[in-house]
Amino acid sequence: MKPIIGIACGQEWRGSRQSLYVHKPYTDAIVKTGGVPVLLPIAEVETEALLSIVDGLLLPGGIDVDPRFYNEEPMARLGQVDLDWDANDMRLCREAMYRDIPILGICRGHQLINVAAGGTLYQDIYTEPKTTLKHAQEVNFYNGIHKIAVKSETLLQEIIEKDEVWVNSSHHQAVKDVAPDFEVAGVASDGIIEAIESKKHNFVLGVQWHPEWMYLKDNNMLKLFIAFINSAAQIGRKKVR
Repeated sequence: MKPIIGIACGQEWRGSRQSLYVHKPYTDAIVKTGGVPVLLPIAEVETEALLSIVDGLLLPGGIDVDPRFYNEEPMARLGQVDLDWDANDMRLCREAMYRDIPILGICRGHQLINVAAGGTLYQDIYTEPKTTLKHAQEVNFYNGIHKIAVKSETLLQEIIEKDEVWVNSSHHQAVKDVAPDFEVAGVASDGIIEAIESKKHNFVLGVQWHPEWMYLKDNNMLKLFIAFINSAAQIGRKKVR
């Protein structure tokens, strides 16, 4: 049986209309690598009930994470935030970590994993650490825009099997203080943390870039999803449905 991957929905308002969404490249990447995507809504539903039906959790990209979750007030250049969206993702992430369900966080999802586990963020990398690299490309997300160094003896290096890789980029926030029991797995040349992973779970990995676009042209990014799906498949084999 193929592993079921829960993908946390985003939320947007258009006037009085409230919508939940997941961008199609995420579901395409899960299907391509052998998983079955299921959308997890922002709803008044017990988190345990939602996670009981999945073998892995994907936390996608999206808007900024509200700084109140790491005990800060908003800076002037903080982008759009959504307290309900954040609270829902925090519950999903923490419960999945408690159950040791494999988690892949992408961009916002990478940042959210860090906050959910007790870390902090730079609210705007062009204000606080004053980064020197371009971290917001305008077009062609299929190709990388800058390099990252992959840390040795990490899950990320085990998956990609390289010490350096090009990544795309679309963010203005970044991991600041790494959460307890997590370690840096990838970093850009200007010091921005591009990947973190848990030291105590089987598979909890966050990446700042967007492999759901790059996997179509870059086999390194395809390997990320394959490793995630394979880890989730191990969970699925232990369940009785």
